[in-house]
Amino acid sequence: MDDSSLTKFEVGETYATRSIGDHECIYSFKIIRRTAKSVWIPSTKAMGPDKGGLTERRGLSSYNGVESFSPFGTYSFSPTITADKTLEKVTAPRERPKESFIAPREKEPSNIIPFILPN
Repeated sequence: MDDSSLTKFEVGETYATRSIGDHECIYSFKIIRRTAKSVWIPSTKAMGPDKGGLTERRGLSSYNGVESFSPFGTYSFSPTITADKTLEKVTAPRERPKESFIAPREKEPSNIIPFILPN
């Protein structure tokens, strides 16, 4: 795959992802600067909204034509920030299907609880 078709991080843009364990938890990071192989983000160790101007470098990898990095390192359930998910895309409300329908059965088996989606 050539470099021109790779979705890359842009300086000044904020990227985000949702937590695997809690859908309401959103991790977001603004790209401070970048090189071909790294991005700099606000420090993940400093406390408070200002973070005192501290930054951290994270190495980039790519998968399916999209750059990505792991802000807290790699471990089970660690978040991964990808260049195709800006904060606006992650927080935008999703469209629900207009109809939710489950076909009725003649007789429900005794070990199954009927489930009907709300409209």
